Amino acid sequence: MDLTALIGTVAGVAGTAVGFLQWWDSRRSGPRSPAAATGAVPLLTEFTVLAPEARVRGHARPLVDRTAELHALRAGVRGHAPVLVVEGFSGVGKTALVAALCRLHARSHRVRWVFCAEKAQTLNLRSLALALSYDTELAGARELALVVGGSDAGGDRLQDALAAFLAANPVLLVLDDFHTVRDPALVAWARRTAHTEGRSTVVLTSRRHLREIPRTADTPWIELRGLAEQDARQLLVRCGLRLPEATLDAVWRRAGEGNPQALTLFAGQATLTRPEVLAVDLSAQRDDLNAWIGPIYDSLDPAQRTVLKAAAFVYEAAAPELVAELTGDDETPRLLAELEARFLLGRTEAGFELHSSVRDHVDARLTDEDRELFAARLTRWYRSRAREVFLDGLGADEPSYGLVYLESFPDYVAAEDRHIWLVDDLLDRLADTGRPLPAGARILVLGAGHGTHDAGFVKHGLDVTDLDIQPEIAALGERRALRLAGRVRYVVADMTRGLPDEVQEASMDAVFNIGSSFGYEDADDDNATVFRTAAAALKPGAPFVFEYVNGPHWEHRRVQRQIDTTVLPDGAERTEYSITDPTTATSLTAVRLRRPDGSGGWFRHFMHYYRLPQVLAMMERAGLHEEAVFGARGGRVRGPFDEAESEAMVVIATRTEG
Repeated sequence: MDLTALIGTVAGVAGTAVGFLQWWDSRRSGPRSPAAATGAVPLLTEFTVLAPEARVRGHARPLVDRTAELHALRAGVRGHAPVLVVEGFSGVGKTALVAALCRLHARSHRVRWVFCAEKAQTLNLRSLALALSYDTELAGARELALVVGGSDAGGDRLQDALAAFLAANPVLLVLDDFHTVRDPALVAWARRTAHTEGRSTVVLTSRRHLREIPRTADTPWIELRGLAEQDARQLLVRCGLRLPEATLDAVWRRAGEGNPQALTLFAGQATLTRPEVLAVDLSAQRDDLNAWIGPIYDSLDPAQRTVLKAAAFVYEAAAPELVAELTGDDETPRLLAELEARFLLGRTEAGFELHSSVRDHVDARLTDEDRELFAARLTRWYRSRAREVFLDGLGADEPSYGLVYLESFPDYVAAEDRHIWLVDDLLDRLADTGRPLPAGARILVLGAGHGTHDAGFVKHGLDVTDLDIQPEIAALGERRALRLAGRVRYVVADMTRGLPDEVQEASMDAVFNIGSSFGYEDADDDNATVFRTAAAALKPGAPFVFEYVNGPHWEHRRVQRQIDTTVLPDGAERTEYSITDPTTATSLTAVRLRRPDGSGGWFRHFMHYYRLPQVLAMMERAGLHEEAVFGARGGRVRGPFDEAESEAMVVIATRTEG
């Protein structure tokens, strides 16, 4: 990340800290929408399937030399093997091995990583295809998106489209913990992929034997086993532990015949207790590392546990100063060193991080009070860094919002088909509720950006008034409207300040606030003004259509944060820094654009995510009565609203008569 010394420094501090929370709505909102930049990964999905590339950039200290296995996997990728399989029990090093493979091929392939175990409830073939289709620079992305967006897209058709997309592009797609996948269509696709040819390679990791995937000459299959006894001895020596032969044999056998992670945990315990004594009571459960982690965790003092909990809460690699911020303990550096000496965490280029088994064990011991305290402190820390990087260090860069947004997200600008589909769906829902809009109907679009959805409205013959706060965006929208040859006019105004003079009261046949263009203000009443603005513009009984991100669908128990840089097709670099806090249902994001000629621009924004009952209550107070509520997924309106499954809420309300 070669932007400025300041950004480089802070990026180094935060390392590759990336949250799983990526809002689908964030990338299809208009330039006025603060949701528009919360996702830093070029590919988004309704189920947050794809992990940011930064997740595989870290260089953790290897416990085991897997050079031979890595060479075999590299040969498979270079030979365009359609599928690679890496099997082995927990702690044997599957993820570390595949992460090393990804780093080696990061220049030749688009690396895309799916954490199947974390997404087991929602991961399916469609969500995977949808995520991949958002890489609009790749061949066949638009065709894949059309298939995904089609309501009649069947399994075979979707498999064909996904196969064609991967055959045409050099993608290295990792499905980590594939044994947890529950969707039969996704398993069938992986089985079929093993018999295909193309430029992509799919890597499957699993803790059990994948009987569903055929072994073929073109499918390299690696089973990682535990260490041989002599290699286990060398590992323990590297950990500072020399054992008598009898003790080594007992430990090796109980550690699943050489589970590297179990051996390392044993070495951590042995720093304070005689290894001969420990060996007597060791667990023989190779696949249950909790039995190995529990005793060493229980032996920690309260201060050490607090530091370990803080590191687990951060989830990604954490800088020492970040852990210290969460604990509030000046002794944190010393405590981190003690925990590192006991192999409960390790220092990488990005900071301190825990093995996933240790992190999960500790995370399960976090109380609600722990989480609330850590969340508040982590939010404060990241927000201070956001100000430091993107405000104090911006220099003479252009502080424009909308134009820089459009320049920073060309994939959003190009996705006109998706915006038209959404408008089609919304107008269909209006007709279904008995409120169709005939050609010539006058509509007001609040937070319209550069006319994101105008093509859809013009297609249906509607008379459109777009309202946006930024003059430069309005000017761009007006030029765009001329090309649409439709009746579109622009009004520059702030929708949170009431109805502007250019729009007469009770003059509109419908008002739209879509693309999650809502929730920008700190105060609830200021946000509710948007609904009062809509009500004032509507004719009595006319409909208000509201489409807005469904926060509960994406909620996590930890604060989500990310730093990421994307190189755009024109050579410009987009760097995003964001923090989303589920405890307060807010996000803060800053985006910086650095063009090839050295010039730049930036913008930052705040957004509040409301739940449906809060939205309906604000509408009712504004004089808007709920008529119907629908759910949206993948940019399409799809049936009833479900708080757990719907990406976005779609509310149709009407102005109270009078």
